[in-house]
Amino acid sequence: MEYVMNQPQHRAAKAQSSWDFLTPAFPSFDQMTVGSNTRVLVLAPHQDDEVVGCGGTICQFGKHGAHVKVVYMTGFSNGENSAYLKSLVPMDKSESDVALRAIRCFESETIHLESKGVRCDKKSYERVARIMNQYEPDILFVPCFDESRTDYIKTAAIAANALQSYVYKVECYCYSFGGVSRPNTLVDITDVIDDKIEAVREHKSQRKTVDDGELIRQMHQYRLSSTQDKDRYCECFHRYPKELYLEFARDLGLLERFSQL
Repeated sequence: MEYVMNQPQHRAAKAQSSWDFLTPAFPSFDQMTVGSNTRVLVLAPHQDDEVVGCGGTICQFGKHGAHVKVVYMTGFSNGENSAYLKSLVPMDKSESDVALRAIRCFESETIHLESKGVRCDKKSYERVARIMNQYEPDILFVPCFDESRTDYIKTAAIAANALQSYVYKVECYCYSFGGVSRPNTLVDITDVIDDKIEAVREHKSQRKTVDDGELIRQMHQYRLSSTQDKDRYCECFHRYPKELYLEFARDLGLLERFSQL
């Protein structure tokens, strides 16, 4: 049985007000306190969502010695942004492997290889929970709760439910395909922006509106009044400790969907 996310309006409003309260006017840059003992787990609805959403940060963590693993929720990917539901194509593993290597990630697996969409069901929840407890991540990348794409919301819901049984501390970096709105954390990716562009372009089977290098630079340009920052690039996140992430999921009613499993 698959569960459908119907978010109660009062809970969604409460969660949104919490985000507004916690989001600073000027987000701070992440201090990159990672090393060779850091384990990073990335949950991606489809192939290349992780590259577009947080590929530069993954690359930075890898450069600092962290071990990164990507888990794809489905074996299909979005072949063309302009027609999302009609353009899902089978994942080309060779392409994704090369793309991940470009951003210093060397381990990945897929939950439902033959499924076109994210399946928010008991099997998905159990697989993610098992991976999480075996891998023991210190950092988790997961789609934002306020993403408009259904598969992103389902992935976030599965992650939240799996986190309930995870006994260790973990920092949750919430990402979005086009960059999160009102982030509280920025990661400087200036020195790896070319690696991110290379990784996006490795997905040759997909016709992307974001495969243009100059467009990717424009999407990630960090603008200040000072002209000296015109060539600085960053990725934006909502960053929360596990407890706060679960609080938001609870306010949105996403944990109740698995309460009877």
